[in-house]
Amino acid sequence: MSDDFKLRNPRREEAKSDLDLTSEKENIKMEQAVQEEEKRQQAKNKKRSKLEASVVYGSIKKISKMMDDYFLDPIIGLLPGVGDFFTPIFAVPFVYVSMFEIKSVSLTLAIIYNTVFDILVGMIPLLGIVIDAFNKGFRKNMRLITGFVEDDRTVINEVNRKAVMMVVLICLVCLAIYALVRFAFYALGSAFDFVQGLVQGFI
Repeated sequence: MSDDFKLRNPRREEAKSDLDLTSEKENIKMEQAVQEEEKRQQAKNKKRSKLEASVVYGSIKKISKMMDDYFLDPIIGLLPGVGDFFTPIFAVPFVYVSMFEIKSVSLTLAIIYNTVFDILVGMIPLLGIVIDAFNKGFRKNMRLITGFVEDDRTVINEVNRKAVMMVVLICLVCLAIYALVRFAFYALGSAFDFVQGLVQGFI
């Protein structure tokens, strides 16, 4: 046996030992990663089960069904001014769940946008009632919340990607609502002045 072979053989054994050690470390790290992922999933499932069993989650499911599936939202919209007042009240539980239970700013912004857009649509005379029946803002909010609760990456990524745009849209819709309110007061004032003028003309 040559001296060169004797030198190469220990080196080969040493290299093999290093590879075995590296492989063992990688296996340990992989097992730890798997265990951590299992713990994360268990914690997430526990949190999801707790949320789904909560009163507030049951409430938003019922609100969504009543307001959109049973068309209560457009029916309330038939009452001038009253429908626009009730829409944000019924939206409060959705905002609560997104902000304090799911704890997602992006989801909260999306829900607020759907709510203010629903208010804007409801303020349009006559046509708004028809659009409101098809818009179904409460069902949209429920779909988003369900997506986050069930860890639907498509829904979550879409909402997170549009977070900044939601801020801009909320501001624009709020400005449009403000403009419509001002126009409504102006129109009512003008109509009152017109009627008052007519009455005074007959006196």
